[in-house]
Amino acid sequence: MRRIRPRLPGRPLGPALAAAVILGLLTSAPEAPRTETAVPAAASESTATVFYWTKTKNWPAYNLHYAPDGGSWTTVPGTAMEAACTDWVKRTVSLGGASGLAATFNDGSGVWDNNAGKNYALGTGTITVKDGVVAHSDPCADTGTDPSPGEGHTAEVYYSTATVGWTTTNLHYRPADGVWTTVPGVGMEPACAGWARASVSLGAAASMQAAFNNGNGVWDNNNGGDYTLPAGRTTVRQQLPHPGPQPLLRDERHRHADAHELR
Repeated sequence: MRRIRPRLPGRPLGPALAAAVILGLLTSAPEAPRTETAVPAAASESTATVFYWTKTKNWPAYNLHYAPDGGSWTTVPGTAMEAACTDWVKRTVSLGGASGLAATFNDGSGVWDNNAGKNYALGTGTITVKDGVVAHSDPCADTGTDPSPGEGHTAEVYYSTATVGWTTTNLHYRPADGVWTTVPGVGMEPACAGWARASVSLGAAASMQAAFNNGNGVWDNNNGGDYTLPAGRTTVRQQLPHPGPQPLLRDERHRHADAHELR
């Protein structure tokens, strides 16, 4: 009788082949690539209306030469500024998506105001540049009559502490044709991150001279010229070629304080 050899059981699938089969069962067929194109939302465009004080310049023409933050400068001499109101010219410019601009001013014939070589760092909205002082206000907005002597004027001053790093800030001031406060002046209160604020009465005066200090002999007096600030709300941001003001020597501190007390 012929003997029949029994059949051996089949070998199990190899690990790699088994994994491939399982993966094939769990993975669905790839989708066709999408042809949709995302449409970006329109970027908001910012503008700056720059007012420039002309009374101390008396130039025949005024041009704004500027560059939006991260952008290119205009071709020299820049864009012509137009008459706004007495002793002021203005120009409104588009900044695209920038949040500010670097600016200089010139008469079109080689005479420049470039903030002593540092240029002016301006933001958006309505801005004034008056004898080196940058503020946010519209000098031509007040078309009403002057208040009666009994009403008086008030100045609300915001000072940037981010550029000086002071923990205490004082406003030392005098109304136009008035007397200086006693050194170190009026303490300023925190307003928001990087800013201190003080609101002071000017009486019948429409402006004031001002200097700022930390109460320990370190001053920002606009490089010795003091700041001339109008009534109403103004902001002052120190423009420095170095991170902060250098401490005055002891005798210089006394001379500065005495000079203000004698005014």
